[in-house]
Amino acid sequence: MQPAAFTVDIHEGLLRLVATGDWLARHLGRIDGDLRTLEDDAVGRELIIDVSEVGRLDTAGAMVLERLLQSWPDRTEISRIVGATTAHQQLLDNIRPHLAPCEIEPASRNAFLMMTNRLGRSIAESYYVALEILNFVGLTLVTLWRVMLQPRRLRLTSIFYHLEEAGLNAVPIVGLMSFLIGAVVAFMGAKILRLFNAEVFTVELVGISVLREFGVLLAA
Repeated sequence: MQPAAFTVDIHEGLLRLVATGDWLARHLGRIDGDLRTLEDDAVGRELIIDVSEVGRLDTAGAMVLERLLQSWPDRTEISRIVGATTAHQQLLDNIRPHLAPCEIEPASRNAFLMMTNRLGRSIAESYYVALEILNFVGLTLVTLWRVMLQPRRLRLTSIFYHLEEAGLNAVPIVGLMSFLIGAVVAFMGAKILRLFNAEVFTVELVGISVLREFGVLLAA
């Protein structure tokens, strides 16, 4: 078994492609890209495909040869496939009408089914998220229990590192956000309270809202 191959001979206004070997599906991947690049040399030339030296030919090989011929730019009746045996010619003739791409009808969409699909997907995702949360809580409790039984396993260095990263290093950004939000709350609160001659309570408004509500959320 010889793998599929081809040679090209360009003479004036004619490009002659001589196919050799067995043009079977298992061999076509190596030469398909080279066949497609032949169109770069197609300007003003006719194409003759000589298959007299082809050994075995299957449906995929016949399709590749016919596709090359049918897609050749500005081809006339001069461009053709020559040298085919009777069996090869019958296969080429059978392939030719089926080269046109099939039109695929768009899948019909049912609004109720789509809504049900999204609902089911959301429920499934919520289920897996709940499992992950439960897994995290369980792992935390098991780790705490092991540390209580063996206090030497407690890694103080790691604990203080995370306290520094999540706590101390977060103070500047939390302070900046608290200041900016506090300024906005004070400005808007004073503007509203002025309508009731109660702008004196602006400080209490900012203090209570930031310390009781916004502060906790911002720190989190």
